[in-house]
Amino acid sequence: PDQRFQFFRHESRDAVMMPNFQHTSLLLLIVPFLFVNPLSLRLHPSVITPVGPFSSCRSKACEFGGSLDSRMSSASSSLTGEDNFMLELQRLTVEFQINETPPPTDKVAKIVDKMERSHEQYNDLLTRLSLSNDFQSLEYYSLTVTQLEKKGMTLDLMNECVQWQINSMKAYSLNSLPPQPPPSVLKMLQQNTNNPPPMMGVPSVTSPPFSGNEGAFDDPLLKFTLRELVNDHQNLIDLGSGYGGFDASGKIAYIDEIEKVEDRWGVFMMRLDLDDVVEKGFKEETRGFLEGMGMGVDGFYEGLEEAHNWMRMRAEESR
Repeated sequence: PDQRFQFFRHESRDAVMMPNFQHTSLLLLIVPFLFVNPLSLRLHPSVITPVGPFSSCRSKACEFGGSLDSRMSSASSSLTGEDNFMLELQRLTVEFQINETPPPTDKVAKIVDKMERSHEQYNDLLTRLSLSNDFQSLEYYSLTVTQLEKKGMTLDLMNECVQWQINSMKAYSLNSLPPQPPPSVLKMLQQNTNNPPPMMGVPSVTSPPFSGNEGAFDDPLLKFTLRELVNDHQNLIDLGSGYGGFDASGKIAYIDEIEKVEDRWGVFMMRLDLDDVVEKGFKEETRGFLEGMGMGVDGFYEGLEEAHNWMRMRAEESR
C-alpha cells in the first residue's frame, strides 16, 4: 500500500510553469459538489479523500507495515477481525434472550481473556500515540479523544467502564459475586450513555483511490497537479515527524498547512469522482470503515476537523 503513489513522487519539481488560473478554474468546476460545514468556513468534499487515517502519505512512525501500524492492526483485529470478541459476546447475549438460559461459564471465560488482551493492547497503543512527537500519531490519538468527548466520555472513564465489565464477566465465569460499579461508571449507566466507539486508527483499506493509469491522467495538467499534491503532502508529513518539538505557534501553523493540503485533495478527488476515476474498492472500503465507526462522509471530515481544533487548543494551552 505504501507504493500506491510512488510513481508520482520525485525529488525535484518539474521545470514547467503552469498558468495561475489552474486551481481557480478547477475549483469553479468542483464547488457545486462540495458541502459546507455550518460550524466551519471550510468546504468539505462529498467523497472520501486520502487524508487523516486514510492518507497514503505516511510518516516513518506510521509507515505501512511498521511497528505502530502493526500495533494498530493488532488492537483493532479483536474488534473487527476474525478474533472479534464483540461478536462472540453478542451471540451469547442473543442465545440467552432466546433460550433464557445463562451462558456457559467456560465460554464467558474465553471472551474475558480476549477482552483483557485487547484492552491491554489498546491502552499500550494509546499511550504510545499520546507520547509521540510525530503529528500523524498524535492526530490518531486526537481523533480518539474527540470522538469519545462527543459521547460525553473520556479515556479514563472508558477504561473504567471496560475494566469493570471485564471484572464482572470474570466473576461470573468463576461463579462469584460481581463487583460494584465505580461511581463514575454507575452514573454513566444511569444516564444510558451509548457504548464508546472503537479507536479510529489505521483502517483496513487496501485499494488505492486510483492506479494512475486511468485515461483521465492522460491530461498533463491533472498529472502535474497530482504530482505536486503528493509531493507537498509527503514533505509536510515528513516535517511533522518533529511536531512535538514545535512551539505553540509552529504547531498551529503546521495544522493550518495540513488542512490546506486536505482542501486540495478534496478539490482534486472531486474532479476524479466526476470522471468516475476513483476506484470502487477504495470507496467501498473507506465507507465500510466509517459505517463501523457510526460515521458518514460528512462526519469523517467534521471529526477530523474537531481533532485538529483539539490539537490547536492543546498548543495554545502550552504557551
